[in-house]
Amino acid sequence: MMNLAMDERRTQIPVFTTEELFRTFLVQKLKEDGYDAEVIDVTRPTATSYRGVRIGISSVLSTTINIKSLYEEVRKGNISFAEAYDRFLEIYEKSKKKCVMPDFDFRDYEEAKEHLIPVVVAKKAIADLTNVPHKDVCDLSIVYKLFTAEDASTTVTDQLLEIMGVSAETIHADAIGNLAKKEIHATGLDAVFGGTSAGNVPLVVSIEEEKAMFGCALYGAAVIFHPDFVGRIRKEIGEEEFYILPSSKHEVIVMPAHLVTDPMHLVAMVKEVNASSVDEDDRLTDNAYFCNKEGEMSALK
Repeated sequence: MMNLAMDERRTQIPVFTTEELFRTFLVQKLKEDGYDAEVIDVTRPTATSYRGVRIGISSVLSTTINIKSLYEEVRKGNISFAEAYDRFLEIYEKSKKKCVMPDFDFRDYEEAKEHLIPVVVAKKAIADLTNVPHKDVCDLSIVYKLFTAEDASTTVTDQLLEIMGVSAETIHADAIGNLAKKEIHATGLDAVFGGTSAGNVPLVVSIEEEKAMFGCALYGAAVIFHPDFVGRIRKEIGEEEFYILPSSKHEVIVMPAHLVTDPMHLVAMVKEVNASSVDEDDRLTDNAYFCNKEGEMSALK
């Protein structure tokens, strides 16, 4: 890795009054040094989106780095641009070592589809889903992930859809098909905290064995789109209507309708728990949902 300490004395470095200026100058310097780099907006349906710097051999096989913390260090005068540049390259080199190539060919869709899962996100939390295949349900969106290795995944984009040669409708059907193969895990809320689970208690619901299979985040809230979800819940609670509280992207809480006197109190409760106890990247939504006798789900607000 080159050391820019001497170079910086010979190069006029601007005063970085904005993160955008710092980002632009960083990309310019990377290109001067022979790297393939560009500024790119990163839409992460399962986490916080950001504008970063992509560096790599292509838009599919590359690393995009969020440079916000580096910019803040430079802006505060804690490090020089040369030091920030070297740190950026260190992050890039470490990411290359951690990068795990998929053990399947993206272009072979029959093989790739076995690695598909649906992931539920809140529409309001996503800046732009224009280039991400998705299906809207209430105020939620279903997007799709390909698990490329035990602890690595990538969100399916329109570009990846083109590489695989399939439609958004096909991706959705196959992802839900994979979900249907998995068991629904429902545990009484009291049992989670050490009690004994009895009938008609609130349930914590997710996809069983998801973490053991993929070795990373559960994304178990997608259980609400499992073909057997409504029937399983009705069997567990002994009644047709119920409320759904997203406790995170990884699981939901189901409340039998007879226990609820004020549905909007559930919305307030979800919002309060999210703010106090759930990491930002794990939050799904501040809303709650009602499932009626017809098995249809609607948002409470």
